[in-house]
Amino acid sequence: MIAVWVKSGLTIPDQGSRIISLYLLIAIGFHGGVELAASGPIILLLGSLFIGGATGANGWETLEPVFGAPFKGILVLFLL
Repeated sequence: MIAVWVKSGLTIPDQGSRIISLYLLIAIGFHGGVELAASGPIILLLGSLFIGGATGANGWETLEPVFGAPFKGILVLFLL
């Protein structure tokens, strides 16, 4: 903040900013993984990853004939 205020040409080198960004991404991801593991039912996450991988890029179009009507019914109940 002081460097901006005195209008100096101080910059962070590209490698430094990349290292800081990589560190922050790893730290946030690790913290999220720890919280997810502590939350309990990890089987829900694994199930959703399996369904996503099994259905591929057009996931909802594949599952809509089977789960379309029940999903819309549950959605209506939540919107009431």
